[in-house]
Amino acid sequence: MYQILGACFVVFACSVFSRKIVTKQKMGWKAVEELSHLLTEFNHGISFQLETLPNLITRLSSEKSPWAQGFIQELYAGLQSEDYPLLQDVWSRATHTYAKNVFLPKEAEQILYDVGKYVGQMDVEIETSRLSLGAAKLNHLLDTWKKNSAKTCKTINSLGILLGIFIVIILI
Repeated sequence: MYQILGACFVVFACSVFSRKIVTKQKMGWKAVEELSHLLTEFNHGISFQLETLPNLITRLSSEKSPWAQGFIQELYAGLQSEDYPLLQDVWSRATHTYAKNVFLPKEAEQILYDVGKYVGQMDVEIETSRLSLGAAKLNHLLDTWKKNSAKTCKTINSLGILLGIFIVIILI
């Protein structure tokens, strides 16, 4: 009786673990979608309102923008923490912190780093084109993920259950 109960518990625990992995993955992809919208918002703010990026970050952090609020807050905190911060360094630190907090996929993190390498150093046209390119890359990454997500989620869930069954067989 206890063996059956233990076996059920192990299978259940492994399936819960696999669901947790899927949930983290979905959180990361939701963050990618928000970052894509945020880069588009930055692009529009710079090109149409002629705002500088630091002013735009300050405004969006106070307005509680729905897009990647954690990233905006990290950028804003970085800009406020030093007397004369380099925007590229602030962007890099914010990307690293935000990526850890929301389980951002490595590909998206790299795209965000690439966008931040030259942020604030170019004229308005180049700045907006780099932001648009970053948003397009993130959207392409999202499209690729959406095509493969159902298969990946099913595979991870199945592997979790199979791992549980495997452990039960080994223990018996």
